Amino acid sequence: AGMETISDVDVLVDKMLDDSSDSDSAVANSGDGDVVEEEEERGRRQRVYFHPNLEEMKEASNDQGITTGHQHIGTTNASQIFSPFRVLGLYTDPTPFAVSRIGLSNSIVLPVGKVYQVMTCNKLKTLFVGRPHKNRIRAVTTYRKLIITASGSDIFLWHRARLVHKVRHHNTNVTQLFMVAHILLSLSEDNTLVAWDLRAQKLLSKLTLPSEEFKVSCMCHPITYINKIVLGSTQGPLKLYNWNTGKIVHTYPGWGSEVTCLEQSPAVDVLGVGLANGQLKVHNFRFDKTIVRFEQAEGKVVSLSFRNDGQPLLVSATATGNIIQWNLQEKRLKTIIRSAHQGPINKIEHLDGEPVLVSTGSDNAIKMWVFDGPDGAGRVLRERIGHSAPPTKIRYYSSKVILSASSDRSLRFFSVSRDQVGRELSQHNIVSKAKKVGRSEQSLKLKPMIDFDCSIRKESEWDNVISCHQGQRGIRTWRFENRTLSGKLKPVVQKTARPTAVCISTCGNFGLAGFNTGEIHKWNMQSRRHRMEFHSGHTASISGLVVDYLNAVLISSSLDGTVCFWDFRTGKLTNRVTIGSPVTALVLKKESSLLAASTDDLVVRVFDIDTHKMVRRFEGHTNNITDMAFAPNGRWLITAAMDNTVRVWDLPSGRLIDYFGVQKAVTSLTFSPSGGFMSTTHVDKLGIFVWANQGHFSKLSLKPVSQSGRAPRLAQLPSLHVVADDDDGTEDADDPVAEREAKKAKLYDSAPMSEKASKAEKEAEAFWQKPDDDNESVASLSAKDTEKETEKEEEEDDDDSNFVVQTYVPPTEQLFEDLITFSTVPRHRWQTFSKLEAIKERNKPIQPPKKPEAAPFFLPTFAAAQPRFVVPEKPADDEDQDKDSRIRVSAGRVKTQFITFLEAEEDGLALDYLKGLSASGTDAEFRLLSADEKARDLHLTIDFLHRLLSSNGNFDIAQAYLNLFLKFHGEILVEDEELSAKLDALRVTQREGWIRLQTLFHNNTCLLSYFQNIQF
Repeated sequence: AGMETISDVDVLVDKMLDDSSDSDSAVANSGDGDVVEEEEERGRRQRVYFHPNLEEMKEASNDQGITTGHQHIGTTNASQIFSPFRVLGLYTDPTPFAVSRIGLSNSIVLPVGKVYQVMTCNKLKTLFVGRPHKNRIRAVTTYRKLIITASGSDIFLWHRARLVHKVRHHNTNVTQLFMVAHILLSLSEDNTLVAWDLRAQKLLSKLTLPSEEFKVSCMCHPITYINKIVLGSTQGPLKLYNWNTGKIVHTYPGWGSEVTCLEQSPAVDVLGVGLANGQLKVHNFRFDKTIVRFEQAEGKVVSLSFRNDGQPLLVSATATGNIIQWNLQEKRLKTIIRSAHQGPINKIEHLDGEPVLVSTGSDNAIKMWVFDGPDGAGRVLRERIGHSAPPTKIRYYSSKVILSASSDRSLRFFSVSRDQVGRELSQHNIVSKAKKVGRSEQSLKLKPMIDFDCSIRKESEWDNVISCHQGQRGIRTWRFENRTLSGKLKPVVQKTARPTAVCISTCGNFGLAGFNTGEIHKWNMQSRRHRMEFHSGHTASISGLVVDYLNAVLISSSLDGTVCFWDFRTGKLTNRVTIGSPVTALVLKKESSLLAASTDDLVVRVFDIDTHKMVRRFEGHTNNITDMAFAPNGRWLITAAMDNTVRVWDLPSGRLIDYFGVQKAVTSLTFSPSGGFMSTTHVDKLGIFVWANQGHFSKLSLKPVSQSGRAPRLAQLPSLHVVADDDDGTEDADDPVAEREAKKAKLYDSAPMSEKASKAEKEAEAFWQKPDDDNESVASLSAKDTEKETEKEEEEDDDDSNFVVQTYVPPTEQLFEDLITFSTVPRHRWQTFSKLEAIKERNKPIQPPKKPEAAPFFLPTFAAAQPRFVVPEKPADDEDQDKDSRIRVSAGRVKTQFITFLEAEEDGLALDYLKGLSASGTDAEFRLLSADEKARDLHLTIDFLHRLLSSNGNFDIAQAYLNLFLKFHGEILVEDEELSAKLDALRVTQREGWIRLQTLFHNNTCLLSYFQNIQF
């Protein structure tokens, strides 16, 4: 069909950009939820309460000026405190992915709900995330620089994350997209196939087939078939369609089963056909003859992919999660990867010219397989896996690491700042056991968790995570440092007893568990031995356990409506508080000794554990309270319930200060130890949603909120977002756990790769991150159009769904003349000036050892009465030879760019020029200053430094430049009288600046000392 050059694509993108700058085709943001369905009843005690009216929430949000998109910090939001930040552990959805090849590297476009993300194949690192669509993305494809998505009945063309064109030729939802050169083919639910020319931006043809006779299920373009495409149907027959003429060229009878997938083989005229009955056909469509046929016992073939690196292999995917490899030459099955995914596979595709297969599944996982084994078997090369079922409980393990338990029987951890860090904690040899007994890995895992707790104090010594599971008597212990399941705490209870709550002591030495019989037991975490039982406290199932900061008091709650206080060391009951309603959860703020208890009467009570008295009572939720969390500062208590609301209570005043709704009820929430973020999980949502605490980044003026007479404003859930990821690990320097896990992930992801491929990967990443001016010719845009485009981008940024934490940008202008202002140049840049010679000496390459000269066979001697050996003459030293061969720099004046700016009296340009130089470049600039008879360069430089110091601006880098100047030309300055006089004036100016700065330091130090000694 012919392929275009890069220049053709540039012209196409430029044309679309021009069109989009004048048209109002921006995509409206609409949140992260689909049509709201009736919520399932959840919680320990399932009851029917008032279900919130989400429409009223939306109306309340609109009345308050809330848009349906996400907001940045500082903009109006449904919550006064929390802003959407990002979602963790969400990688795929049922929509198939697309592979984009740039140079020698590949990128993967993954649709996730209403957004898409682009990952590199090298490390599966997210490059960028597209803007959210109004509806869920149902299909995606790529064409050179363009990413093409289908959402609803519209088709969107994106250049990176920027919308360049919008196509609307369908009346119903678009379900499939297929790209053939510059021709885009799209299929909608009403069985309408549309061909659209991207280059000419015109409609080529539109075909609507009767669904009862021929419902299109898949499509594929046979290579060398100009303007033609093969269509598969749910009824079984296939058709060859010419989109240029709009006619059906030929009809194939098929094999009496639904055609589920079509794939082009490396051979001309030959396609792979997958059927719903499990059969695979390698069919020649020119002669309508089947070459090879296979049948997989797992049933429906969901995807096909041919190896294109010279191996005659075909790979198929099943609805049960298996990947099967077939040998076309020998016409037999070669290998099977069982349980490659936990559930149906969405799509598989080989990378061009590589033995690497990419697969995604319904289990929220993307995996790359490499077939390099001696028998051709595949192994996992890289993977990103999230929960395949909604998480049930999350807790911060450290400031940037979150532990998450899910109903998919897994315990995972995620990093807030590094996506590649997340892993599942191992449950021993599940894979080998599954192969031996012939069962799936999922069936051999532990049952879903009821409760878990963790402590970071003893992580390097013994187990520091404890959990209890549905229907199992044993309490499991995990070691986070090794990321594995370690052991089991054997309960000393009756066989019918089952654990319902667990916790770890503050010191990390003891683990505790409460049972449905009301019993509480304590074990030593190191030896796993039973230590104590707490008697006669409760008569019903234990719902919560917490230990105070000093390991002196154990507090327990039960469904019998009581809260008990125990002596942690002796196990004696010290007090029992009767609430009168079943207690469902306990949360303790150890630093302030405040205990929050939620009950079945939808009330949250706060107790002082020192006096055992209730100090606060909060009510307002209209359905079961699912979770609670104290803010790290101890002032706020955040509660969430099945009424789809989140409430923030101010403890000192006892008032509600924030109140907002969500489309899906919160099932668990946790606050980061630093106080910067709150994380939540929601009903029927696979990800962990992170919210930024605006009070941590800026000052907030909060007022009490009335919850009567109005519906809560509806907040949109956070969406995918790219966080800056430094390879040196400096971002996580304040979190040793995150830093250590990042190093492990770096080693895990560092697969062997050629230098050429590595360079290509870097070029691809640079390509996606380049600004538009580097990749597109936008010079043709007029100044007016450019201004419109800028205004439009600013409006789109206001509605951007990706939350960005605002950072403080230091002013570059002098605020007041009397103040000393530092430059914005990084400290390590100007500190290197004085140590440059030492750095060069340290980095000088070591001369390799020389091979000794071979001794002559006959040693020469002098003829004499006593013969003696002739000593050979040593060659001249290399250094002496180098001295003679060195090229000496002319003593004449070398005019540099720096001197040119000074002669033009452009101090600002000269300073900016020096700031932009490296340490070696700055060193060379000052060395090349000419010291001829007039010493003009030295006069210009010393006057420049004098003016720079007198302005009190860029004080730090001015001192560094002065140091470098005196180091190279100090002797000449002292000998010349005129230069010496200027140097004295410069010394006076510098001393005045230092005295002023020293005076300010002393005044502030005295004030601080005075206030510290005041007795309040």
